Amino acid sequence: MTSQATSVSHESPAGEGEDEYRILDLFAGPGGLDVAARHLGVESIGIEWDDNACETRYEAGLQTIHADVRDMRADPPDPRHQYLGGVNVLVGGPPCQTFSVAGTGSGRDALDEVKKYLKSFVAARDDLAELRRLDRELAQPESTGEAGEKPDPRTGLVLEPLRWIMEAIRKGTPFKAIMLEQVPTVLPVWQEYKKVLESGELGVEYKAVCDVLNTEEFGVPQSRRRAVLIARLGKNADVAIPEGNYLQFNPRNADIRDIDAKVRYSLPIDKKAEFIDGVKQKSRCVSMHEALMDCRSRLAESDPAFLLSPPGPTADSGFPDRCGDRFYVVSNYGTGGNPQARGRRSYSQPAFTVTGKIRRNLLHNSTPERFTIPEAGVLQTFPGNYPWSGNDRAQQVGNAVPPLFAIHVLAAALGDFGKSRLPLGLKELATWRWEKASPERAKELKRIGRGGKSDLPPDSTHIRAFRTSAAEPI
Repeated sequence: MTSQATSVSHESPAGEGEDEYRILDLFAGPGGLDVAARHLGVESIGIEWDDNACETRYEAGLQTIHADVRDMRADPPDPRHQYLGGVNVLVGGPPCQTFSVAGTGSGRDALDEVKKYLKSFVAARDDLAELRRLDRELAQPESTGEAGEKPDPRTGLVLEPLRWIMEAIRKGTPFKAIMLEQVPTVLPVWQEYKKVLESGELGVEYKAVCDVLNTEEFGVPQSRRRAVLIARLGKNADVAIPEGNYLQFNPRNADIRDIDAKVRYSLPIDKKAEFIDGVKQKSRCVSMHEALMDCRSRLAESDPAFLLSPPGPTADSGFPDRCGDRFYVVSNYGTGGNPQARGRRSYSQPAFTVTGKIRRNLLHNSTPERFTIPEAGVLQTFPGNYPWSGNDRAQQVGNAVPPLFAIHVLAAALGDFGKSRLPLGLKELATWRWEKASPERAKELKRIGRGGKSDLPPDSTHIRAFRTSAAEPI
């Protein structure tokens, strides 16, 4: 992908003009939100703890701080905090596993507890000692559940964006825009965020909206539901949930035995008339076969060497030609509460939710019988030649925010500026191509990200150990 974003170094943060933004991405992962930001022409910098995701980010040329988000707002601050100068937009997707259907369930049980802490933070906004005590309590919970186990520390991380918002307000530099996303079960938390942001209790007022969106309605070739919160500074700010141009996939209307039912579920309808009788006309959702073949055909022109590269030793790399294959996918997950009743999707339908276990899904009538990492990335709408690096690549892909979904939501958060940049950003994303960083640039990004150290941050596995599966497929 050829980006038209201006390259801005860590040492030269963006200005503070009306339409000048610099994004801080908390829990940045391998770069879904950052890819979207680049194609909107906006500089971003991400904070990420997982060393594998950081390796991908360095190779992709994304500005990165390899650290725990909590440490980066500590007092005294981490020396790398200097690279966050000028950030005025906050985005992020806190770890979702404890809130997801496929997780342990502790997050769902802890929603009331999280909302209680949210109110406690707001009440203590002028009491730094109490705020720090609450921070410590969440980071190292002393209470135990019925089974005698301590709560998963990631449950409290969903409140980290609030703490960054409060710190920015306390310093007199409130974020101009905020965009957060999580699994649908976190919507009640975003609703509490909305109340607080609009109440003025933090010292400033925002206008906020939140809802659950289906990514296939934005052209993502998979069914994936996300709870999003969008807020803009000012009680009268213009902010709205974006509307997709594609129909929601309804598996109840799909005959899984008819794996050749290509026309019904994937081909776009005639869109010459955008509105008919005041009703917006939408295309049928994009199928996984359409996305994979479109990506392959475009890369054949722009990056043919990538397509010719041989598969890796574990056959998880490479981009196989499935052009004539009328395949179907058998999910790794069961349906209807029956683990043996594996779901099926035709090549002419969107994929199941892409998770860290996508390599366990089986493809029938196609070779290889499992999606490669680049293919899984494309189903997430990452560029086909995105430089996935490090280990646990399937998990990186599954944990990421789909860039095509992110660009719509992020554009909505950036108001008129975002709307004006969206058409070009979508055009760039549609090339499916990414220019990775040069070895020298990747090395420099790694040096800055690690604070000039050659080794990983201390105890860098204490968060990674909790990174299990992502949200359950739907």
